[in-house]
Amino acid sequence: MAAPAAPATRLDPSSTYFKSLVELSSVALGSTIESFSDDFFAEVHNMIKLGPPVDMPGQFGPNGALMDGWESRRHNRRHDCRDDRRFDIDTRHFAGNECPATDVWGTTVASGQFIKNDMAANPAPDPARTGAATLSTSAPAHGPLHAPQNSDPIDLASILQGGRVTSTSDEHYGVGSYLLLPGRGKDREDGWHTRRSRGHLDTDRGDWLVAELGQGGGFLEWCDIDTKDFKGNFPDQVALYGCEVTKTGDSGTAKAITPSIEDDMRGWACLLDRQNVGAHAHHVRGLKEKGKRWTHVYLRIYPDGGLKRLRLFGRTSDGSIDYASLTPMEKPV
Repeated sequence: MAAPAAPATRLDPSSTYFKSLVELSSVALGSTIESFSDDFFAEVHNMIKLGPPVDMPGQFGPNGALMDGWESRRHNRRHDCRDDRRFDIDTRHFAGNECPATDVWGTTVASGQFIKNDMAANPAPDPARTGAATLSTSAPAHGPLHAPQNSDPIDLASILQGGRVTSTSDEHYGVGSYLLLPGRGKDREDGWHTRRSRGHLDTDRGDWLVAELGQGGGFLEWCDIDTKDFKGNFPDQVALYGCEVTKTGDSGTAKAITPSIEDDMRGWACLLDRQNVGAHAHHVRGLKEKGKRWTHVYLRIYPDGGLKRLRLFGRTSDGSIDYASLTPMEKPV
């Protein structure tokens, strides 16, 4: 299951390729606003919050209408800027006070050093910039933060280990890639949440998500399916499947069967039988097929609903280690 090819033209935010990218500017991954020129009307920190911006018509604060985004005062001659591969600049809910143009600059700063901004030296096409709701800085899944030994148990699905969501059936209320973020988040806005599907209960129809494991894949032993904050809209049941994709050639092409339709399960092995889950809780379960190596997992939920996090605990494997020689992992707490 190769990563979708990057398009040569402007990205469509609804495209499979765009959805497979990791949002690096998110507060969930530790991003911060280091400095900015002005946020008179709406705080610049709103730009890197999780979830879509909220419309607040008719609500006013001391400086004017409330906006869930960044809005500077008008006609700022110093040009407005902030320090933060691909960018999604969202001007949703800014109608008449949206910024007509933007530019984005990048730099690399060594640990312990700071950025000094000379606003006047930064070229800008329009001095009357005003509003933008969010900025998403996205890139293909980055490498792991550390390289554990083959015997070290880790969460192979975590974004911090290089895991990423490659496709989903639906993201009506919440983005699929949020499942792999660190921590347990703050509310339902930072989980995967699908639309209601009438009449699918007690059937084989349901929503699904495919994730590529970090560290190049490995052995899986335990999963934690977390429904935190989903108290009346969690799925009735879940199931988990795995496959190993062998990459060939310099281009990294891969051969695998993807779940292009709901009942197409060719090439996938069952890791967790279909079973019930409950509200607002961890569901830690032992997985089947522990001695096999996996690179991708396929999560099914029945019939729909929301999950907060998916953790897949196991060991990395480069093919040089025999799983039978490893001490079984204890159940994660």
